[in-house]
Amino acid sequence: MQSNGSKTGHVPRTPIANRQPIKVDLFELVTRNLGLMQLAPVFPYLHDGAIVPCMTNTTGVKDLTPWHFFHDNDVKETLVCMAENGGAMKTGQIMILGDCHGVGPFLREPQDPASYYVALITVRMCNGPTQMEGIIMRCPKCSEVIYERHFNVKEGPERKYYPEFHALRYYAECWEEFNRDEKLRTCAKCGTTRPPEAESGNFGHLQYARNLAVANRGREAFEQMASRLTSGAGAPTHDASAARE
Repeated sequence: MQSNGSKTGHVPRTPIANRQPIKVDLFELVTRNLGLMQLAPVFPYLHDGAIVPCMTNTTGVKDLTPWHFFHDNDVKETLVCMAENGGAMKTGQIMILGDCHGVGPFLREPQDPASYYVALITVRMCNGPTQMEGIIMRCPKCSEVIYERHFNVKEGPERKYYPEFHALRYYAECWEEFNRDEKLRTCAKCGTTRPPEAESGNFGHLQYARNLAVANRGREAFEQMASRLTSGAGAPTHDASAARE
């Protein structure tokens, strides 16, 4: 990714041609969210120095298994509660998250279908090739770290048309790895085995990565077909000799 300004990610006074200002209805974006905790980038700008606001929402679900893990991030995250009913934060409340912070449903009664929580989480993309995040799971009995994985969110598949917020791909890999291997869920200190993260399939992380890949592959195929048609290579041909007969 190329920087759009200084080392601090300076925002230019005049918009760059391919990064025009965009107005987005945050609540309309909720209708296209894919999971209980997916981070949906509001704007398609993920370049170095970019400020990246992400929408997240959680809904109370009957028989839902509450989750709790820790997220580690090189950059600060700002959390703004946009709307809620039964939320752990109130509408308009702002929180600056610590470098390592807990993550849960943000609902007082996560099994109450009337509960919901809509928030805006904003991060900034660093200038440079490295920006580390991590997922940490602790023992439910003694709080010892039993699983920890850190990853560079600047690394991931290059996308031609729609940029990918690579962090979500890594989150999905963490859940798959943690749930699959009982050894990774067993505390070395007290021997307690933590159960798999039951709701990880509903977080929306894997669905996002899959859909992002399909969107780019589909657009590529469409552009190639359009190019063939406009060049005449794919247009139907007319057999003049058959017409004369």
